[in-house]
Amino acid sequence: MAGGEEDGDYMGDLSLFLLPEDSTPSTKKICSIGKKSTSVPKFKRPKTITWMEKRMLEKERKQREEDEHTMARLESAIPESNIGFRMLQKMGYEPGTALGKEGAGGGG
Repeated sequence: MAGGEEDGDYMGDLSLFLLPEDSTPSTKKICSIGKKSTSVPKFKRPKTITWMEKRMLEKERKQREEDEHTMARLESAIPESNIGFRMLQKMGYEPGTALGKEGAGGGG
């Protein structure tokens, strides 16, 4: 049974289970804490905007359009067919002059 003892104690020799020294992982890979990874970043899905952001963007767009229309209307004179213009004329307003008692545009 001398030959059987050698076969039965296969766990006694741990070199059968250990990796050779040249195939051990290098410490450079293990000690990479705090360093940025140089690997290729994973594909990120494009960020979608939330309903609140959509609502805010739509509100801003409508405000810009309204401001543009207001500025365009300010550049032109009120037509004489406008009811407000006719009321001013009945109260003594003449186009090209200032409003007010003294004609200075102030209120009194």
